[in-house]
Amino acid sequence: MKNKPVLPALVMVVFLLAASGVMQASAISGSLPFVLFEVTENGTNLLNSTMESAVLSAVSGPGTGDFSVVPFMTVYGPVTVDNLTVGSGGSFAIANPTWGTFIATGGSMVTQTANFLNADLTGIYVPGPGFSGVGPGQVVAHVSLNQTGQSVSGSFTLASVPEPGSLALIGTGVLAVTRTLRRRRPGHSVER
Repeated sequence: MKNKPVLPALVMVVFLLAASGVMQASAISGSLPFVLFEVTENGTNLLNSTMESAVLSAVSGPGTGDFSVVPFMTVYGPVTVDNLTVGSGGSFAIANPTWGTFIATGGSMVTQTANFLNADLTGIYVPGPGFSGVGPGQVVAHVSLNQTGQSVSGSFTLASVPEPGSLALIGTGVLAVTRTLRRRRPGHSVER
């Protein structure tokens, strides 16, 4: 009967995975890639520019998780990144009447050189009527812009951010399983 000590640990792991799945079921999760069209900047390069804009943003490939239902080349409209206000969202927002809206409320500039700009912008994605059974969720937009001569190209990816409560639940489960296994091993004791 050597498997008996492992059985409670396995039951606990299954319970924790199921509970964390239930907690996250209402918040949208997954990722979605985008491409930007007709990108311009208001400086001579991305280092001295303070604002970059695109006339159009569209889905550039298959999404994952809840975002997998959004069709390829779905248009979300124009995009602007205000480098001077990236910490409060950089004026970045996208919207589609069927698939929803993302408005950045925070963020950070990761890299900014003459030829490359990379920013992470955080906020809430509010799903539209095209999504079934999911609610708003915290996401980050990883924005990348490249400049070659006078030509600027860009893309971004929306990716869900795990909720702190779910991470705490998983961490608690790992600690509980570890404690249970240590308590059942010969030669190890845990104070109560």
